Amino acid sequence: MKIAVAIDGSEHAFRAAKYALTLLGNRQDAELEVISVTDYNKVEDEQHLLQNLKSLSLYQDRIVRPVVELAGKAGVKTTITLLRGNPDQEIIKHLQTDDVEHLVLGSRGMNMMQELALGSVSRSVMEQANCPVTIVK
Repeated sequence: MKIAVAIDGSEHAFRAAKYALTLLGNRQDAELEVISVTDYNKVEDEQHLLQNLKSLSLYQDRIVRPVVELAGKAGVKTTITLLRGNPDQEIIKHLQTDDVEHLVLGSRGMNMMQELALGSVSRSVMEQANCPVTIVK
């Protein structure tokens, strides 16, 4: 069974990763795909990272490493997928080309007004994904 978790370095995403590992349990065929999307248009620091690939690599590693280590402790095989662009669009595109059976996302817990004004990656992905999606608060 292959479950993917989309992470962004937040505590919400780390809780989602823990939940994904719970779903996988002790299955022999368990695999966790860790998806990280770097959106260069959102964070100023990421613009600077474009100038230095080593910094970009360190930045991505800092986001992914805690989840990979957690999965390793649980004895779950992991793969890492690093994407660039708009997070919800890139996750949806990736799901269409990969054999993910289930996707787990963290939610920042925005209220309705914040979600309408800012948009919600988890909501957008949930509505367009081609596999079951679990959103963890």
